[in-house]
Amino acid sequence: TPSDSPCNGRVSVAKAKNNGSTPIRRFIYQSMVAWLSRFLSRPDIEVNLQHSPSPRRGGNYHVDYDVWDADGIRSFVDHDGRPFLPPPPGQHRLLFSLNVDWFNPFGKTTSARVDIGAIYMICLNLPPVLRYRLENVYLVGVIPGPSEPHLHQMNHFLRPLVDELVKLWSPGVYLTRTYQNPGGILVRCALLPLVCDLPASRKVSGMQGHSGTFFCSHCLLKNSEKANFDYWSWPKRSYEEHLRIADLWRKAPDSKSQKDIYDNHGIRWTELLRLPYWDPI
Repeated sequence: TPSDSPCNGRVSVAKAKNNGSTPIRRFIYQSMVAWLSRFLSRPDIEVNLQHSPSPRRGGNYHVDYDVWDADGIRSFVDHDGRPFLPPPPGQHRLLFSLNVDWFNPFGKTTSARVDIGAIYMICLNLPPVLRYRLENVYLVGVIPGPSEPHLHQMNHFLRPLVDELVKLWSPGVYLTRTYQNPGGILVRCALLPLVCDLPASRKVSGMQGHSGTFFCSHCLLKNSEKANFDYWSWPKRSYEEHLRIADLWRKAPDSKSQKDIYDNHGIRWTELLRLPYWDPI
């Protein structure tokens, strides 16, 4: 923040060779555009891409069999208010989910405690039988250990991905060649669901954890009121108010002000809010 003094922490260590230096820790990031170029160059991908929400199934009960049955995808609109799917001719429009998680590279049976993070995305346009195969998973980046980034520090690792997602949303990226489109095609992408366990999802989405005062990402019921099972009395969150408070946190003049906003509202800024369509609620 503007009032914080520099931490003067070291970011590199000297190398004996050539009097150079090397970073203390590296964040390994894979460009989304580069990954898409390789992904769409494979002969088995474009033929399997799903570009329209599945038709509603009949019966007395509405059952969601896949993410493509969800109202959030069926009603998802472009920046001009028109349906994002199906795409116009000459375009691919791809939807992704995002996952962030940490693991101990030494395994669960060792006393050594190190947390390495992984950020990866799934192309939801593929059918479920292909969606989660390792060769189809986009590994965004590897967050170095030995510990997890603290709360808003997660934004540093999300920023390069969001930079690309902003461009991939509008105007999109034109690939000069894919397997089925040797003359080129425009590719536009959107990130919709955040698929993590609760601690990771709250860290990424900029909300308090499930043990905080505001423990729910959908309503503003307080932790002290968890015995209230009257659903209709729960105060609802709104995207507009969430964005307003998150922006206040981002523009706060000092760390104390940021802490007060977070303590009073359970909200802080996340880089994902730079995506004009992404709603954390």
